Amino acid sequence: MRKETTHILSLISLILLVTSPILFNPRFDPDDYRYIHKIQGFLAQEKGLTEILTIKNSWRHLWWYPEYEVVFFRASVNLTYLLDYLLWGLNPLGYALTNLILYIVLTIFVYLFFQKIFSRENAYYAAIIYAIHPVHGENLWYLAGRTDTLASIFLLASLLAFIRRGENKHMLPLSLGFYLLALASKEYCIVLPAIILLWMLIFECKTLRQKINSLLPYLLVSALYYLIRIFFVGEAFTNQLIYPYFFTPNMPGFGIHIIVMILMYAFNLLLGLHTPPFYVEDLRFLSLLGGEYLFHLASVLVFLSSVALIFHKKNTRFFSGFMLLTWIPASITYLSERFLTLPSVAYIGLLILSLDWFQSKINLRRIKAGVIVFLIIYYGVFSLAEYIVFSQPREYEKRIKALDEKLVFIGFEKGYVYLLNYPFVYVESVFLKDIVKARYGQGITPVILTMQPPSNGGFTLEGDNTAFFVSGETPLFGVNPAGFRSRELVEGGTHVQPSFNVTLLNVSGEGVSAMKFDLRGNPRLVLAWSPQEGEFKKIFP
Repeated sequence: MRKETTHILSLISLILLVTSPILFNPRFDPDDYRYIHKIQGFLAQEKGLTEILTIKNSWRHLWWYPEYEVVFFRASVNLTYLLDYLLWGLNPLGYALTNLILYIVLTIFVYLFFQKIFSRENAYYAAIIYAIHPVHGENLWYLAGRTDTLASIFLLASLLAFIRRGENKHMLPLSLGFYLLALASKEYCIVLPAIILLWMLIFECKTLRQKINSLLPYLLVSALYYLIRIFFVGEAFTNQLIYPYFFTPNMPGFGIHIIVMILMYAFNLLLGLHTPPFYVEDLRFLSLLGGEYLFHLASVLVFLSSVALIFHKKNTRFFSGFMLLTWIPASITYLSERFLTLPSVAYIGLLILSLDWFQSKINLRRIKAGVIVFLIIYYGVFSLAEYIVFSQPREYEKRIKALDEKLVFIGFEKGYVYLLNYPFVYVESVFLKDIVKARYGQGITPVILTMQPPSNGGFTLEGDNTAFFVSGETPLFGVNPAGFRSRELVEGGTHVQPSFNVTLLNVSGEGVSAMKFDLRGNPRLVLAWSPQEGEFKKIFP
């Protein structure tokens, strides 16, 4: 017990050492504000329980359409944001500390899980590699990355309690409770019954009937989750599989996408390389496999060969199945290292098994220890470098500060705020409404914005309530590259929203190049970003 405590304390110390840069410049990313905006509305009794338990993603270029939204049931994640907001308000340091604490808890559960399969020494080595692996960076510096951390904590806690169900009669109810919390964190945890079945098939000598009886309570919890989700979301699982969040088999290039995803994730896990979220350069990546990535590909093949040589072992088959089951739900989504939070457990398990096999063949204990030390240093350096890079100030923070100064200077009150000509990255623009509402109050509604690139012609205001947007060289909005359903892009078509109407004035195969907004009510303030001057300019009143 004393040795286990020492191991856990050393794991915590190592995590604090490697991840410390995230605490020096903590920040909210644009989509963090949508959680905070929800919390504020709930506390002000302006949003109901459904709003606080769900989250919407609007992965579309044509942001004025209320359609094409993906709704997720994120009860446990939203509740952590609620606690953070009550404790810290709009201070991102507190939210970063929560991410760090959750990651420490996850690493401890990973260590305890490895102890069920390995010796305590091997479990400790595996947990160290997991703790400092660079593939988990997004779970920490990206505040909303806690979604995958929470899901992994509850899934592993449920699996551990199931494994120990014979030791204590309370373990099974505890396991079922953790499973429900895992589902309330992220949908991919629905694979837990399959993981439990895999565990029983490989490690437990029970009859088929006994295995089915053990699995039945988890299937009932899955059905309960199904009903809860229908009640709060309106559907069991999202039926709007929108690019770029989803990349489904019916979309062109799905096969290439899967190949690139597998290779990218293999490079992430084995070599510690970083994959930016929403990586889309599939063909360019494949063209580099014979040159720049040749060594990377060879390393993956060597690792897979070592796994194949020991596939007859029970532990190898379990970790291989665990990796496959935890990856499959993410196979139809965009690329993100956060989706490797659970598959990385299996990778490290296979790595330790391969090193044990190699050591048994050459009978040199120092070789295994040397490789582990090398990997700890290698992964640790990559992780530290990533945390340093992602702790640096970003350009969008400067723009938000400029917006702060402009709005505070004008001293607006409740009313309409229209932000025009916002020519920056999509993920920043689509959450700008939440940013403004979260930072300046619920009364500032509605907020309207555009994503007009700086090379476009510009806009004019006619009267108080009408704005025209006309492009220059670049279309205002391009058609989605993965077959976005553009039947609504009809020239002269009008789309009605609660606070404005938008009429498409010029539509071509490239997208929308001119539009008109008819604003309802009396706007309190209209701001426009001036790319030439690098600041927001007041254009109304």
